[in-house]
Amino acid sequence: MDNNQQKTIGKDYTLAGLAKFCSTAVFTQMMFSLLMSLDDSLFISRYLGPTALAAFSVTMPVFMIHGAISSILGGCASLCASKMGEGKTDEAAGDFSSVAIFCIFFGTLSGAVMRVFMDPILRFCGATDLLMPLCRQFFSIMVWSFPLSMVSRLFTFFYVPAGKPSYNMITTLMSAVFNIVFDWLFIVKLGFGMRGPALANLCGTVAVLIFGVIFYSGKNCEIGFGKPTGRFLPLLLMTIKLGFPHMVTSVALGINGLVINKVLIAEAGEMALSANSIVNSMQFIFMSAFFGVSSSISPMLSFAYGEKKPERIRRIIRQYAALVLCLAAVVVTLYLLGKGYLVKLYLRKDSDPTLRAMVLRGLSAAAPTFPFFGLVIVIQDLFTGVQNTRVSALISLAENAVFSNLTVIFMTKWFGLDGFWWTFATQEFLAFLLCLFLYFKYRDVYGYGSSGKASFFEEGTIN
Repeated sequence: MDNNQQKTIGKDYTLAGLAKFCSTAVFTQMMFSLLMSLDDSLFISRYLGPTALAAFSVTMPVFMIHGAISSILGGCASLCASKMGEGKTDEAAGDFSSVAIFCIFFGTLSGAVMRVFMDPILRFCGATDLLMPLCRQFFSIMVWSFPLSMVSRLFTFFYVPAGKPSYNMITTLMSAVFNIVFDWLFIVKLGFGMRGPALANLCGTVAVLIFGVIFYSGKNCEIGFGKPTGRFLPLLLMTIKLGFPHMVTSVALGINGLVINKVLIAEAGEMALSANSIVNSMQFIFMSAFFGVSSSISPMLSFAYGEKKPERIRRIIRQYAALVLCLAAVVVTLYLLGKGYLVKLYLRKDSDPTLRAMVLRGLSAAAPTFPFFGLVIVIQDLFTGVQNTRVSALISLAENAVFSNLTVIFMTKWFGLDGFWWTFATQEFLAFLLCLFLYFKYRDVYGYGSSGKASFFEEGTIN
């Protein structure tokens, strides 16, 4: 394999060059979230109504928690990027293949278990008697897509280490087109109800899976399928260790979704749950830009760690922070200019005025959130890249479990529904303060501080 090609994630980029490298992933992530919001939340909101949208929201925590397994297995991408930095490309390919096989087995088993215990799970998530029939329609189909979605999500973690970051855009557009077409077919034309978006998601997942299998089976990638590792348990344990912060994030978000469902239904009923679903969809469209930068730069941090080059880590993290701040300014501007048009997409002219008012109040509270959100991702990726999973997990746990749930419970209790809309901004500000403290605490350990000290590398403790 060409050594220059292999080091796509090991090159020294200028800030402009790094921005160009990340631009495809940023565009991909924003298009992904926009199109996925258009095909799920928008079709449900416009054609099935706010009650169906509330039912959709009730089921989401389950899929978010299950997605935590995909996130934790994504830690294999960090491990493989580090091994690629050490020149162990064949070993990295074997690790990737072994984890993909595990996704198939675990996804099949977990889907079957959730199908058997569907009603108790939905009740626990907050499904009322009004929402339960709609929740069943959606949930009963989606659980069977678990093995396919797990493998598809795993593939997305590896497109950057494989030297093809643009393939995230290709698969995103492919999935979105399939989902939109089949949402229109199943919901609007055939009237399948809540089974429609579930089937549409399944079609999109299959398309992305086929694309990934073809790509990773070929030779035009820096890491692809290889002979599965003979020592799977140590690989799984290391993968879990590296992916644990992302798993914590997914599980915490799922738990937070459960808390939100129960708090909102108790405070203002199913309509508030529908409004929050629309607000979350619109916020995520703009938040996803930061995920695009993260998916491009985090493998670079892992590669620099594998090379034992703290000066490269220092340069990358400073460029990363600068890019995020510039991106935050762009995102806030686009958000303020575009939120009114997005509301018109989600809600018909004859929609309930109370629902519309709830959505607009929720959106107005989001703008200050984006810079803090982006910087938190920067610091978390830093500690994940240097394999300090305990600190990275601490950030995730504090942000998505402690700060999020406490703000939802107490701000809603003290200030009602208006207080609820400000919980996300408060949560991210608190998480930013924690990250700032941890960043300065470890600056001379990993060498990204101005002193240039890197005690971790000097002591030879890198794994």
